[in-house]
Amino acid sequence: MTIIKFKTCTLIVSYDNITRFFIQVYNRQEGVNVARECTICGKIRRSGNNVSHANNRTKRVFRPNLQRVRVIINTAAKYIMVCTRCLRSNRVQKAV
Repeated sequence: MTIIKFKTCTLIVSYDNITRFFIQVYNRQEGVNVARECTICGKIRRSGNNVSHANNRTKRVFRPNLQRVRVIINTAAKYIMVCTRCLRSNRVQKAV
């Protein structure tokens, strides 16, 4: 089992007897898995308001632009969800 720590989350990579590996993402605050979260920076959805010209406010959700990317973790390739800001700033080593 290998533990990789990032700024807001921890990756736990565990191997079974068929040489497959599983990645579990744990958020440091809650300690539970989060469905639509950037694996690197921990960016999640935020709530806010649509504001019309007449200043009427209705609820809306701001979702991060997540991409499914094949990355190299411990010399093995794995698909993880990464936001475009982490991709653009080269925080991820992509598998070719």
